[in-house]
Amino acid sequence: MQMPSLLAEDAYITPAGEYRAVSFRPGRIAGTTVVSETDYPISEIIVPSTGEPEALVEAAVRCGPEMRRKLPPVIGELVDGLPIQSQLITRNGGHGYLLTYVILRPAAEALADFAARARAAGWSGEPQSRLFRENLSLFAYFIPLSEARTVAMCRFSDDENLISTKGTYQ
Repeated sequence: MQMPSLLAEDAYITPAGEYRAVSFRPGRIAGTTVVSETDYPISEIIVPSTGEPEALVEAAVRCGPEMRRKLPPVIGELVDGLPIQSQLITRNGGHGYLLTYVILRPAAEALADFAARARAAGWSGEPQSRLFRENLSLFAYFIPLSEARTVAMCRFSDDENLISTKGTYQ
């Protein structure tokens, strides 16, 4: 019997409120399976407990380090800033993960550093358009917040790399 070549995936929310993706791939040895689990933190934009508005950078400095520690390595190794918002989108058997974070450097410098980290981590493509790594796609936007501050908006997706072309998948 031949092992299927497609990746099987499932996802669920843990009792701790984390989103967990689980994938099963055929192992290199016949009859074996490789299982991997990835946790994604989910949160809303952070506001202070007093209910008063808080500056974006102040909120990121206060709460970003904890969110960053919870990011899975494939995402965390790209993030050189302070996360302020994340959102999971489930659609058609796939998932999208939106992450917004503040970088305490100018946009041009932040983009150049991001591109270098992405290449070092094995992502291919162009940071200003679309990056690829295994079954993930990434769109990243870097928006100047001030001369020395940048907001990065990233959209990771695990269902956009399988594109049907005349009955085959690429």
